[in-house]
Amino acid sequence: KNLPDLMAAINTSHSNIKNMLFTPDGVTDLESIYALTIFPNPNNGQFNISLKDLNITSCNVTIYDALGQIVYAENISGSGQNGWITKTVDLSLLARGVYSVKVDIDGMQVVKKLVIQY
Repeated sequence: KNLPDLMAAINTSHSNIKNMLFTPDGVTDLESIYALTIFPNPNNGQFNISLKDLNITSCNVTIYDALGQIVYAENISGSGQNGWITKTVDLSLLARGVYSVKVDIDGMQVVKKLVIQY
């Protein structure tokens, strides 16, 4: 039986366990490989998304509200400075709350929590 490349994903934003992908070839910790960070978090709606540019061909960021509606989407791939890609995002017009940030790097996904507070 043919298994898909991605067998399972764990998003554990509220624990000490990392976001990992389980593939037939092993476990990949995307946060560590790409040094993916969202800062500051919590924030006032203005924050940065930063990751290592390891020959990334595609990097899409999608942010969802608590109802699962998309509130922001952008492709941030491209040549970064000094080996890093950093995107400043302004969602200061959105309501306070917890949002989900999905980062799709060359077909692999990581979901992190984002807290907007004033």
